[in-house]
Amino acid sequence: MSGRNLTLFDHEVVHTPFGEAFSKAAHEAIIAGAGKAGVSIVPSGVYIGVNGPRFETPHEVRMLARIADVVGMTAATEAIAMKEAGVQYGLLAIVTNLAEGLGGKVDHGLVGDAMSNLGPKAVAVLKAAVEELPR
Repeated sequence: MSGRNLTLFDHEVVHTPFGEAFSKAAHEAIIAGAGKAGVSIVPSGVYIGVNGPRFETPHEVRMLARIADVVGMTAATEAIAMKEAGVQYGLLAIVTNLAEGLGGKVDHGLVGDAMSNLGPKAVAVLKAAVEELPR
């Protein structure tokens, strides 16, 4: 977890159940949306959130790779806020770098290039996923 102290309940203590961080319906809609859009995705994995914006050190990357499939900066805290708000939240993680320490060199320009290439596919998946959500 990132250590961010995010909650919608600043003036009271509310313990929100978090056994399922993401909505099953949203998860299934994303998988179906990827199929409709013809985009190959990994249908599940372990996400860990860290503080940013910065790239992790090679030592952090190797440590985190033992416990997670994807490392990011925002989805963990977003999931908390959405769960507290009662929003059915799903995650489509877009890997924009393979991380220093796992065989790749990273810099902001390369991440931007990866997002430029992957962004249209992500949009297609999410547009198709919306059509799959229960009404």
